[in-house]
Amino acid sequence: MADIKVEKSMFQRYAEFKVEFGKLPLKKSGRNDYQKYEYFELSDFSNIADEYLLKHGLVYIGPSWVRGEDGTMWVTARIYDLSGMQYIEFRVEEAKSEHSSNPIQNAGGTITYWKRYMKSLACDLIENDEVDAVDNGKEVKATAKQIELIKNLYDEENISKMLEYYKVQKLEDMSVKNASDVIARKKK
Repeated sequence: MADIKVEKSMFQRYAEFKVEFGKLPLKKSGRNDYQKYEYFELSDFSNIADEYLLKHGLVYIGPSWVRGEDGTMWVTARIYDLSGMQYIEFRVEEAKSEHSSNPIQNAGGTITYWKRYMKSLACDLIENDEVDAVDNGKEVKATAKQIELIKNLYDEENISKMLEYYKVQKLEDMSVKNASDVIARKKK
């Protein structure tokens, strides 16, 4: 009797990639001395991610910028099946760097940041980053985007329990770290 070969779906292969890639002992070479944290540079994981994606019949393409129907600019990245027929898209609302008075340097910094951020998102690379950092020992409050996302992810009853758990009066009083944790839990 002949063996029947069943093709794995793109999602199965992506899930296997994430599990295998997540077990790698990657080293962080980036360092933010101002906020005292380390982070993954693109060079710390990009090539190895590409290798593991290819092993699973996948390829990363990105980032690219897309204007939504409402005029919002989105940064997108995709992981394609090597057939090019299927893909998983990752999308984040665009934000621009304003660290330099030179527009070309700002554009370059923005592009470099998005390349790192979107590929780490697509690879499900987990790290503490500036969201978890504190400024001069003071606790940083949740951002407006985090608060909006929490309101979209949770109903009023769960938000009320969350406020009680974190001992705050309103979402705006939550720390950035706690808000990040709450969002990550719901997205899992």
